[in-house]
Amino acid sequence: MRRRSMLRSQAARIVCRFLTGLVLIAATTGPANAQGRGHPEGWGGGPLLGVPLRALSLTPDQQAQAMTLLSTARTTARPIVQQLHQAQNALADALLASPSADVSAQLTVINGLRSQLLQNRVQTMAQVLAILTPDQLAQAVQLKAQLSQLRPQMRQLLGPTPP
Repeated sequence: MRRRSMLRSQAARIVCRFLTGLVLIAATTGPANAQGRGHPEGWGGGPLLGVPLRALSLTPDQQAQAMTLLSTARTTARPIVQQLHQAQNALADALLASPSADVSAQLTVINGLRSQLLQNRVQTMAQVLAILTPDQLAQAVQLKAQLSQLRPQMRQLLGPTPP
């Protein structure tokens, strides 16, 4: 009877560690996947500035400059994203091999790569902002505020997001 109880306890710990590992993997891979493939408005097709660039009535010259900036940023980000995926896979492998493994080194690498991606994105946003006119900047601020006000209504209409 006691042995059966010990086996159940051990099995419960293994399952708990495994589930904890899966949660950690999901938490670390989500933001990287959110980067997406890159589109004219920003990574993953979402608005780079919180507002779609097409809504700002860019001149053809501004559109060309923005496309060049975004293309350069994607080119810079691509190897970092690949390294991030490799680091996340290494983390997953380490956790699956030994759920109690010390993964702090892998987490440090992953956080460093994410920081590089964020720095790249912020630099690109600053460069895109620099090509906008004061009127376009004001329009972007206004549109961002309007979109922020609509977000709760959209969530209410669409229902909760799946986990």
